[in-house]
Amino acid sequence: MLQQTTVTAVIPYFKKWIKRYPSVSILAKASEAEIVRFWEGLGYYSRARNILRSARLIVENGGDIPDDYGSLVALPGIGDYTASAILSIAWQKPYVAVDANVRRVLSRVFGGDLPRDLTYLLPAKRPGDFSEALMDLGASICLPREPQCGRCPIIQDCRARAEGREKEIPERRQRTITILETDLLLLVDKEDVSRACVLIRKREGNLLKGMWGFPSADEVPNFQIAAELEPVDHRYTRYREKLRPLVVIKRESIAGRWVPVKSLARYAFPSPYRKIIKNLEKWISGS
Repeated sequence: MLQQTTVTAVIPYFKKWIKRYPSVSILAKASEAEIVRFWEGLGYYSRARNILRSARLIVENGGDIPDDYGSLVALPGIGDYTASAILSIAWQKPYVAVDANVRRVLSRVFGGDLPRDLTYLLPAKRPGDFSEALMDLGASICLPREPQCGRCPIIQDCRARAEGREKEIPERRQRTITILETDLLLLVDKEDVSRACVLIRKREGNLLKGMWGFPSADEVPNFQIAAELEPVDHRYTRYREKLRPLVVIKRESIAGRWVPVKSLARYAFPSPYRKIIKNLEKWISGS
């Protein structure tokens, strides 16, 4: 959950998740649709699918979470950082979990690039606490733009601070944001307002796979707009999506699933779609 997501955002999802799936064996029995629904709003849904696949593989191999690097990185979605975090924090083995915060702290300490092997930094005992301490230091004190050097417990060891380059290290990369603009069609069968149904479809492709959504304008020929709802602008890590929801009264047969608007809460949608659904409900009740 903490891959590319802050601790603050993760905490409520983790509490809900661990209450529903308190063991690997229970998680392994869940369906993909269910776990994606539980993950809704956290983003990067491939992580949820990878957790499920990993749980099933672990159960197939005896039910014990691996305590060695090779077995961990062989599981779906687990790379060097996640494997190192599990080994150091859960199993107290000598691995340094290098996330963005840790990389920033150590880059400043060393005044630039990191050594390839960081294990010599680890204390003989409690390597997990050491990894977590570095993460916390980066998250609360060694900040990207305004590092709080006066509060830093290792300021005497920081080469970047000694050279007055703490705000220059690590070098910031310009991130290119791709803007996507999509007209979404809310195809409503509205003969009876109290039973209004809308057409939904499973999303394909890697991004948001397994989630539900609405067809885009280029997927449905010959439509007439009944209403245009408030646009929704949502930012992801590398792109920004501008969604323009268009209500269309449509009754003929179209590929997808017709679902009562009041029942959409049971389906997993990306968070910006929830805003659209809320506005659709308002339009139906007021029309």
